[in-house]
Amino acid sequence: MANGTSLIMTSSPRENLIQELRDRAYRSAFVQAHAGDSIAFQLKAMRLARCMEQRDVAALLGNPKLQPMISRYENPDYGKYSVNTLLELADAFDVALIIHFAPFSELVDWDENPSSDRLCPPSFDRDEGLWGEGATSTSMLVLDTETSLSGHDLEADGGPVSTTGLAASETQESINVASEATVMEEAA
Repeated sequence: MANGTSLIMTSSPRENLIQELRDRAYRSAFVQAHAGDSIAFQLKAMRLARCMEQRDVAALLGNPKLQPMISRYENPDYGKYSVNTLLELADAFDVALIIHFAPFSELVDWDENPSSDRLCPPSFDRDEGLWGEGATSTSMLVLDTETSLSGHDLEADGGPVSTTGLAASETQESINVASEATVMEEAA
């Protein structure tokens, strides 16, 4: 400038990050750190949201002696997860695992907008994206079963059973009886 002062440009955190990502070595380190950090933070967030101890997660994995490994998995500096381990953890928490290559813009968006839904995804049963706001897979199963039973016949040992006109409690009882019969048939 004419009076000798310099123009100080302020950048947003996003712009600063994008500028830093121009360096290939920084990009590589950022991707590695982000992958390890996000997995560790997600594992801990999901465990705490479910009021679980590390030993509880180990038990879900089928071996209570794995508690020290769960501690390592929750450490952002660990970063040595196999795809098989991640699949087992996803199964234990009943969440999906998506592994894909992505453009850096997606990574910057993830880093810039960490949401609780991203950090701590709900289990299958509580996924409102599948069942609707406030609903669960169990509540939807009961509604679906009640809807499908209403006005239809069930096959029972003594022949068809009509559910038309049953009161809600009778319909629920029919659902329970039908479910028990199915379980007993599968066990036989």
